[in-house]
Amino acid sequence: MSFAELPLLRIDNLSVFFGQQQVVKAVNLCVYAGEKLALVGESGSGKTQTAQAILKLQPDARYEGEIFLKDEPLLRYNEAQLRTIRGRRVAMVFQEPMTALNPLHTVGEQIYEVLRIHLGLSPRQGWAQAIELLERVKLPDPTTLAQRYPHQLSGGQRQRVMIAMALAGEPELLIADEPTTALDVSMRGEIMALLSELQAERRMAVLLITHDLSLVQRFADRVAVMQQGELIESAACEHLFHYPQHPYTKNLLNCTPQPLDDVPQANAPILLTAKQLTVTVSRRQRWWRREAVPILQGVDFQLPQGETLAIIGESGSGKTTLGLAVLQLLAAQGEVVMQGQTVSALSKQALRQWRRHAQIVFQDPYSSLSPRMTMSEILQEGLQLHEPQLDESQRLARIVAILQDVGLTADMLSRYPHEFSGGQRQRLAIARALVLQPKLLLLDEPTSALDMSIQAQVLALLRQLQQKYQLAYLFISHDLPVVRAVAHHVLVLKQGHIVEYGPAQQVFHTPQHPYTQSLLRAAGL
Repeated sequence: MSFAELPLLRIDNLSVFFGQQQVVKAVNLCVYAGEKLALVGESGSGKTQTAQAILKLQPDARYEGEIFLKDEPLLRYNEAQLRTIRGRRVAMVFQEPMTALNPLHTVGEQIYEVLRIHLGLSPRQGWAQAIELLERVKLPDPTTLAQRYPHQLSGGQRQRVMIAMALAGEPELLIADEPTTALDVSMRGEIMALLSELQAERRMAVLLITHDLSLVQRFADRVAVMQQGELIESAACEHLFHYPQHPYTKNLLNCTPQPLDDVPQANAPILLTAKQLTVTVSRRQRWWRREAVPILQGVDFQLPQGETLAIIGESGSGKTTLGLAVLQLLAAQGEVVMQGQTVSALSKQALRQWRRHAQIVFQDPYSSLSPRMTMSEILQEGLQLHEPQLDESQRLARIVAILQDVGLTADMLSRYPHEFSGGQRQRLAIARALVLQPKLLLLDEPTSALDMSIQAQVLALLRQLQQKYQLAYLFISHDLPVVRAVAHHVLVLKQGHIVEYGPAQQVFHTPQHPYTQSLLRAAGL
């Protein structure tokens, strides 16, 4: 693909400082009209700071160097001048639309606001154009949806609304910062297909920031790689994937999860059995009437000791609901049996005691760890509740042993969660779950917020811990390459029903159900 000789965007020797800390170091980069450029690298490599510098979105940052949009020096512009660029000529789609959208206004009002500010449209014209944009990003019944608030939409719908808002100003450059991280595999493919279609239709340049290399390979024309604030390699996408030059780039490409080669044990004892698990919620149909709506219907499975059962499916299929029902964290009908004990029949007090045997590791460790507690306090909390007979020295000994297991050190015990990297926080979350010596771990998207290299480290850690302690994992994920790297068995959910269930190799190599086949195609497997 050839581009115009003059770039749409030119970054010359860009450095970004926060106080004395330099997070971007003399970066040179060009983006051409109609180009799809992917900016990749580990967390903390400077990708997002480089992109946000284009619009000077960080008020505390100090910038050195130049950024030109055609011939306009953006870093020299004041706030009033930048407001004519932001959202109009350069727009941004953020990683988490729920936090980027205003919860107090309908999505139609938020799109109209962009049209009013940048195009000067009247309320009638703006509302009609907002509905047209929602239709253009392939949202059903856009007239009705325009009147809804962000919390009333699914994750994929919110991301499409963000794209509609970004397109409202008819930008020349769209910056997409991890636009699909929180989405399931089929929705991820739909969003990237939509971006490609809109980019080609409008001849718009796209700067994609991501750690998903499989997505980059399918979407980008060119790839730029960053490490520790420096741009270390840039090349055409196909050339970079086949002939990477820098050792760091080679390492990134080698971090793709490899299929699990462990064969399930033929006679492994069954740790957990679920029988006819069903979850219903009560929803208001009219002001005088409520209706029971099934979320999960008649789910059966078994999980042997020391093995991993992956639960996959699109957003809203019931994956997390199933995990929470197994741990009796929400009301469910059916039976859960663990090592001969009927968990679903336990009293509240007995259930609290049982929960030490079944722990959870959440998707986002930053939000699941208390920001007001040190690592030591976080790890001791469960021990103080479930093993009050231990004195302080015994608790510390248990904690230090667990830290060694997860690759952390005792000198970190006085730190708070914000003082750790994303990978370290997830290791801390795993340590918190393991300190009680459980038999079962519910892992709810434990690697989706991590970049590829950190993800590979966490997956390797989970495999080591499973082999060492013969742990059973319920592994919830929409990342099918990750599932293939950890799962012994796979359970596929669609709208609360099991559509396929069996050994991982069978499900991945000879899927029987069309829905499973579509999920694998969307993941490129």
